[in-house]
Amino acid sequence: MKLTAKLFRIQSLHKLQEVPQISLSHRILNSLEINPESVAIIDGMSGKTTTRGQLADQILSCAGWLKNNMDRGDVVGVSLPNTPAYLVPSLAAVHCGGAAALLNPIYTGSEVEHALSVAQPRVVFTSPLSLDTLRNAEGGDKVSEYVVLGGDIAGTTSFSSLLGADKFTHGVPMADFEDTALMPFSSGTTGLPKVVCLSHKNCVTYSYMTDHHTFSDMGPESNMLCLLPMFHCYGFTMALHCITRQCRFTTMPKFELEPLLKAVQTHKISHLPIVPPIAAVLAKHPMIDDYDLTSCKDILCAAAPLSPQIQKVLAERLQIKTFRNGYGMSEIVAAGICPPPAQADHIMRKGSIGLVMPGIEARVVDVESRADLGPNQEGEILFKEDSVMKGYLGNPGATAASVDETGWLHTGDIGKYDEDHLFYITDRLKELIKYKGWQVAPAELEDTILTHPLVADVGVIGAAAPEDGDGEVPKAFVVLKPDVPANADTVAAIEQLVEDQLTSYKRLRGGVVFVEALPRSLAGKLLRRELRKL
Repeated sequence: MKLTAKLFRIQSLHKLQEVPQISLSHRILNSLEINPESVAIIDGMSGKTTTRGQLADQILSCAGWLKNNMDRGDVVGVSLPNTPAYLVPSLAAVHCGGAAALLNPIYTGSEVEHALSVAQPRVVFTSPLSLDTLRNAEGGDKVSEYVVLGGDIAGTTSFSSLLGADKFTHGVPMADFEDTALMPFSSGTTGLPKVVCLSHKNCVTYSYMTDHHTFSDMGPESNMLCLLPMFHCYGFTMALHCITRQCRFTTMPKFELEPLLKAVQTHKISHLPIVPPIAAVLAKHPMIDDYDLTSCKDILCAAAPLSPQIQKVLAERLQIKTFRNGYGMSEIVAAGICPPPAQADHIMRKGSIGLVMPGIEARVVDVESRADLGPNQEGEILFKEDSVMKGYLGNPGATAASVDETGWLHTGDIGKYDEDHLFYITDRLKELIKYKGWQVAPAELEDTILTHPLVADVGVIGAAAPEDGDGEVPKAFVVLKPDVPANADTVAAIEQLVEDQLTSYKRLRGGVVFVEALPRSLAGKLLRRELRKL
């Protein structure tokens, strides 16, 4: 790695190979040509398998139908839970010269209206779970065709019927490497979700980044549990990674503890990508002891900060060989910083989230002056790489606020790096609480409160200080463990812990509120804007 005198650019030690200028669909279809008889996908609920050759045929047949129902540049919506067929319409849309918009299948009516108004899909692939919400939403009647998986419903096209279409082998030639291929939605933790435009260049580059042998230990014998929602880049790109690494993945439509444990035991899951709320359950629930989970050797936890305490308990309980906590965002396709598997134990023990991945440059800048910072100085993390998004669809203002004129993506996350160029995430810039000029990181308070034996989960926000000019004070929303009384003594115990562990300006002057559950996205991120409504 190199450090320049002026900009303090952190560059990966691991060189990214030359990336071919091919479409995302051809990248995946080319991979599927290898070992076509081997299993690509296992349905975690039924056990049904799909081979690599069958998956390729389904993509090409779906494209054969789509080419008669869309034009180059059109958007195809995919509003599905995790299913073995999820990648089929997504990659078929790309193969036809369009873009796949990845919609949350449990969006409410108003959320669907927003998504449709921004993405404007011509065709939508969905299931009976989401169909009525889509069709009844404002703008739903502008979709020319709804294709339904798992149902034969009047006024729609059955997904199974179009798989008999002639295969569109060559696809629509890619006009430009910068053409949009995928359109995930940003998490919306600070407002309405924005459509992230990811080009073929972004996606194919990212695929080669994650395939680097230093950052992946997956191979033909591996089986990954595809539990994380595939409409989120974390889940989607992990599935694509399985294809390019010649291994299998097992789908689950949603997180439920017992089916998850059964799937790990039955299908001998080796790799388990999760998010912190799932990690917390696996670390503490007694049901874990009833299942044989010894096949699981690798856990990757991302999408939100992971408590070191939960990490330690879970790693010991499941006897995990490789435990990693990575960092990324949809605006760079997915991961940007991650521990190489061979170095994971050392890196995680230090509390780091790893090294920048091949092809990435990173900087840390002061949040006020924007000056570059050296080792062990906290500031906003910036990225520059070929996987940085094209921008937010129809929102040039938000794009300019995120990607500056020199191509640096401003993540909005606060962190630092050390002398070994290991990175640490400390909090999110827009979530910092400013009390009397002091900056208080909610994540630090949350990690501290989570160590209390009475606490199951916690979220901290800034509440208006009682005195003008003081700014905000920390306020904690706490989920207690079963049978713990929500009374003044429990409040006092939590407040005393914070007072004992942290400096005075970080005390819970906004109080403690007990709640049954915290609002989180399906990717595991705490939705602080929803906390503010409680």
